[in-house]
Amino acid sequence: MMKTKESTQLNTDLMEAASRGDLAAVQSLLAAGAEAGARGRDGRTPLIGAASGGWPEIAEALLEAGAEVNDRALDGATALIKASLWGHTQVVAVLLRHGAEVATEDEDGWTPMMIATEQGHTEIVRLLRIAGARE
Repeated sequence: MMKTKESTQLNTDLMEAASRGDLAAVQSLLAAGAEAGARGRDGRTPLIGAASGGWPEIAEALLEAGAEVNDRALDGATALIKASLWGHTQVVAVLLRHGAEVATEDEDGWTPMMIATEQGHTEIVRLLRIAGARE
């Protein structure tokens, strides 16, 4: 199926709204037909943008709209990897509730547990351990 200029713009707008934490815009764009699993040129999804920015409500909205919790950007990063890197505990909790893979690795072989430990995000380390992550 070929994307129209309008659908491409909706998806671009969704990526931007998710990254900046604009829940009302995310909800409106999803209702207008933007794809929860849209991808930017770097492979990032709106969910990865929301996870990087620390927006748990947006992550939840995107997941409920069909975003894939374990989608990867071109660098291998998932939303869980990004949330673990930036210390976004509430986003990590949302992602884990939706089945995020705790043993996933980015292109350099770093897991969410390794990243959270390295960054000193002790609450995220605790959540990852509860979810079954290994050191």
